[in-house]
Amino acid sequence: MNARFSFLKKLLISCVISGGCAGCTRITPLHKAYEKPSSTPIPIVVDVIANRNGQRLRNRILEQLRDIPIPIGERYVLSVGLGETTRAYGTFATGSTGRTERSYSATFTLYKSTDLGKSVFSSSSGAESSYDTALTSGEVVFAIFNSIDDSLLEQVSMGIVEHVRTYFLKAPKP
Repeated sequence: MNARFSFLKKLLISCVISGGCAGCTRITPLHKAYEKPSSTPIPIVVDVIANRNGQRLRNRILEQLRDIPIPIGERYVLSVGLGETTRAYGTFATGSTGRTERSYSATFTLYKSTDLGKSVFSSSSGAESSYDTALTSGEVVFAIFNSIDDSLLEQVSMGIVEHVRTYFLKAPKP
């Protein structure tokens, strides 16, 4: 018992000492370590998109917009609307389905921030997929659904960003 108490006492003292030294040095959270210190803000603001999948799509778009060459000094606003559709088909007499189709469709408009009443361009992007549900357990269907959902959102965000990239590549230079 004495050896254990002595070990815990040494551990406590080392924690206090390391905690005291931690105040002397600058400690930053791990998520800050991955940020670029010289990163410039993106000159395109992406409006909030409704629901959880909308926010997941918005985050993907923001990640991908960093690589687009946008004219310096101009600011833009990207407004996106996301529609989700799930359709079951191949229904059995028991009520279960054999296949489920999942699709996303996004309509988006790019505005100059100086004139939000006039759009620069509008377009749409979409993705769809289907998966078997007949002979799989609930956990497997959930895992399949999540991976397909991620893939579809990635496809939609890539479509939106490619439209924006194409616009800026074809836009007349001042």
